[in-house]
Amino acid sequence: MGFFNTLEEERKRTGKYQGGVRLIDEKNGAVAGCCIGVTHSERRELGRMDVHDDQEGFLVWHGTGTARIGEETIALKPGVAIIVPAGVGHSMCCGQDSDYMETIWFHSAVPSGTSPNITAKCYTELASLWEKGILLSDENGCVDGCRAGISWYEDTEYRGGGSHEDQEGFFVLEGSGFAKIGDEEFPVTPGTAFIAPAHTLHTIRRDGNCPHVAVFWFHSAL
Repeated sequence: MGFFNTLEEERKRTGKYQGGVRLIDEKNGAVAGCCIGVTHSERRELGRMDVHDDQEGFLVWHGTGTARIGEETIALKPGVAIIVPAGVGHSMCCGQDSDYMETIWFHSAVPSGTSPNITAKCYTELASLWEKGILLSDENGCVDGCRAGISWYEDTEYRGGGSHEDQEGFFVLEGSGFAKIGDEEFPVTPGTAFIAPAHTLHTIRRDGNCPHVAVFWFHSAL
């Protein structure tokens, strides 16, 4: 099974840099409409409002900008995480002080009939998340068990691992190492995205060339 993809490889394959690049979907491990991607934007003004049938999560990876979520305007910078409820219009643009803005996004594929208040959580340094880890949960807008956060892996050997009732998506932010999903092992570097299917043991380790591997993760609740 093909579990992983990298941003660099996908941009070479598609020839796309501007706009959204889809990294993981049903073609390489995700199920029921769940998908992960990265959007690169140099647009300076908010455009049309996108609306989806399922909730969508975002993490700003590079640059600054502005998001319009329904009637709410949110300032964006690295570390800001946002959940957009199903059926709520949203648009984003790059700030005047940035050459571009890149956001990691995921669709949880879980529809929602409600539109809770949007809450943006901002962490300007990833290290500040060490004790917290969770960025998005039902406390700030996620529904049906969807949640997202950041984890660090410091060990050079695999330690334990996790297995969940729903699929879990990952995007590597910092560091280099290896991920193991079931019996499959593959290298990870910044920009690597992968899915761990439900009920499948998965774990990550760093290599000896970096102090840790930092990974953005989300549970699609499917």
